[in-house]
Amino acid sequence: MEGDQVNPSGDQGNQNQNQDQSQSLGWRSALPDEYKEHEFVKSFTKPGDFVKSALEIKTEHDALKTKLDSAIFKPDDKATPEQREAFYRSLGKPEKPTEYEFPKVEGAEHDPAMVEWAQKTFHAANLNKEQAQAIATAWDGFLAGIVKADTEAREKSKAEAEATIKAELGAEYNAATELCTRLLTKEAKPEELAHLKESGLGNDPIIIRLIYRLAKKTDEDVGIQGSGSKGEKPKAGFNYDKSPPPPPK
Repeated sequence: MEGDQVNPSGDQGNQNQNQDQSQSLGWRSALPDEYKEHEFVKSFTKPGDFVKSALEIKTEHDALKTKLDSAIFKPDDKATPEQREAFYRSLGKPEKPTEYEFPKVEGAEHDPAMVEWAQKTFHAANLNKEQAQAIATAWDGFLAGIVKADTEAREKSKAEAEATIKAELGAEYNAATELCTRLLTKEAKPEELAHLKESGLGNDPIIIRLIYRLAKKTDEDVGIQGSGSKGEKPKAGFNYDKSPPPPPK
């Protein structure tokens, strides 16, 4: 029609299309093309929400970077001995083995040779001082338990042996005790008496029977029970580590 203007280039159509596209993009339309259709960006309907999320991400990133800057990374298989040593030193490994300290034990002293061995072992295992202290404390407790159990076992064995020999000798027990004590005091050397006591053999019924038989074959008189005033009986109990009975008054 006359008077109608035709836009042969179609510019008006393009403008309308761009306007429609801009409306569909919303706030993303102001972004560079490379970001407009990014899935992360498209998940936000308002620019404020996008900015808020971006700031939260930045805060987390900064916190993670701070942790990484102070983090200690374990050396890989390609690390040099120097790098490995630096890593364990950063975890608290002392420079020298002698820097490891051992807990004090009341009434006991650590064997210097054992301490030296433990210190070198801890150092070779790259332990820090706290780890070494924990192991040393646990070891002391373990040894104390062994000593206690051994002492209890010895006492039990001694009591059982005494009960056995008492039942076996009956009325002869007191005489046998004194006779054996006299013989050992007279014939045995101090180190031999100490061995009988420390080994527990002095309370072994077999040993007691043997010593008793030998004592009866000596010039000791079984009737020595009267060593006290007017036939006073000796104290019951066979124990080699006590002093011999006092002489008659």
